[in-house]
Amino acid sequence: MIKNFETFYINDEKYIELLKKNIYEGVNEKSNFSYKTNVKAKMTSYWYFINEKPKSLKKLKSLLNNYNITESWGNLYSKGDYTLPHNHNNLDITLKNYDVSGVLYLTNSKTGTYFNDLNIEIKAEKGKVILFNPNLLHSVTQIQEDKRITLSFNGFKKDINRIKQKQR
Repeated sequence: MIKNFETFYINDEKYIELLKKNIYEGVNEKSNFSYKTNVKAKMTSYWYFINEKPKSLKKLKSLLNNYNITESWGNLYSKGDYTLPHNHNNLDITLKNYDVSGVLYLTNSKTGTYFNDLNIEIKAEKGKVILFNPNLLHSVTQIQEDKRITLSFNGFKKDINRIKQKQR
């Protein structure tokens, strides 16, 4: 599990534009979770990029090849939208907690992701990916600009022993 957070960049403009297009489509579907969760903004369902647009995650998954991404959703913030403090602990006690959570910023924004536990705000830069410990409390303060678009995800570390057994 990641201790706090790590960052890297995806510098593929076509890929970023594809993800943005998918999010615009997803927030307009009946299954959207807009303003129904701790994200007080438009959002797709938590499984939108797993069930509806799995090919869109191919590049991100290849960069995160040590993890199985099991949830992935898009967030479309407008001026005044925000996200309440929360963490990504799995609330279903029959399942284990996630090993990684992450955000891919699809636009630049003056408003980053604030990690309440660490008193740190990570700057929102187009193409930046932050991987973080799912137990960390985090939030997004009110958006000042017209638009902030992100792709979020949760996942589990791949079990190397299980993969080796399948290959036999």
